[in-house]
Amino acid sequence: MRTAEDIREHLIVTLNSMFKRPGMYGGWLAAHTVIDMLEYVDGVDEGRISVVDSNARTPERFVDERLPDPRSDIYHSLFLPRLHQRGWFRPDKLLTSAEHADLVEALELWVSEVRSQSDVIESFGTPSWAHGGWQGSPRVMVYAAADAARPMVYFVAAEDEVIVAAWAAENLFPIGLNVTTRGKELLADRRPVVG
Repeated sequence: MRTAEDIREHLIVTLNSMFKRPGMYGGWLAAHTVIDMLEYVDGVDEGRISVVDSNARTPERFVDERLPDPRSDIYHSLFLPRLHQRGWFRPDKLLTSAEHADLVEALELWVSEVRSQSDVIESFGTPSWAHGGWQGSPRVMVYAAADAARPMVYFVAAEDEVIVAAWAAENLFPIGLNVTTRGKELLADRRPVVG
């Protein structure tokens, strides 16, 4: 018979596989079931991890309330800091303290120029988590430090792979938001014409 620790480890491995390839495991809702199980196993009583404020789901919503709900990959990426703090996030790569400090310090100036997904990877290496990026969808890339207390850093790309927004986040909400020039252009194009 499996031990409680064996079951916990199996759930964590399953959850991380679900966050990498949600479609193979029944989608994002199935991942919530595993999160619920882990909360039960770990005796977490503070309530289910959730993002209830629809304005916090994607950076564009901070800029223009009239945009439709964001893609689920961006929304579900907001769960990652809390999963990391609980020890349930197991990415293939974590930043060292020095790498993380350099990234956070460079972020605002770095996104002031037009940047692509490949620029992000060239500058900061392989992300800790990435999702989306096909069939014209945006792609979100997340960088996490080994120290779960440090904020995660997010980059969101548009369908042309140009970065539209970047921010750092602790828990479920962004600390700072940088909407790039390309992001502002896309927002302007989406606004209805008043006439």
